[in-house]
Formats: sequence, C-alpha cells, structure tokens
Amino acid sequence: MIQHQVRDQAGRKVREGDLVSTRRGKTGVFIKVVHGVEYSGDAKILVEVAGYEFNEEIEVSAIAWGLEVITLCGVSCCREPDRHSTRDHGAELRIGA
Repeated sequence: MIQHQVRDQAGRKVREGDLVSTRRGKTGVFIKVVHGVEYSGDAKILVEVAGYEFNEEIEVSAIAWGLEVITLCGVSCCREPDRHSTRDHGAELRIGA
C-alpha cells in the first residue's frame, strides 16, 4: 500500500482532521489523500467543506489548497521512509548519482 505524507506551505505535517485553507481563504477539513503525484503528476485530496445545508466531501487538487503530497518510501525495513520516495530509494548509492 502506498503511503503519503502531507505538508502545508510552512512545512508542517497535515493529518486527518486538520483545518486547511486555500489561498483565497476557503477553509475545510483535510480527510485523506486520494492519490499522490505518482499517477498523473497532480496529487488529489479529499476535503470536507461547509455546504448550504450540510458538509460535503470534495476531491480537489492538493496544490489548490497549498498542500504538498509526498509519496513515502515503500521499501520494507527502510530506516528513513519519510525522507524519499520508493523511486528515489538508494539513489545516493547508484552509479552516476
């Protein structure tokens, strides 16, 4: 299972239930990552926003909400999974890196 880490513009980790906002001031509650940049280059997140009569969950671009989605390393027994993606795992050990 692919795991992700979400960070705001200040570099703080964002977790489920945290309040997030767009540059225009719209606020919502972060729910989860739908998919990271590994699929289409644009990470999608699920955010709960206030509707007219009830709250609704919407799937939006993470960039629009000022969030960065990082795909964590999926290599088992990796000592620093939040420092790089699976694709970059061991890059420092490769020839020509």
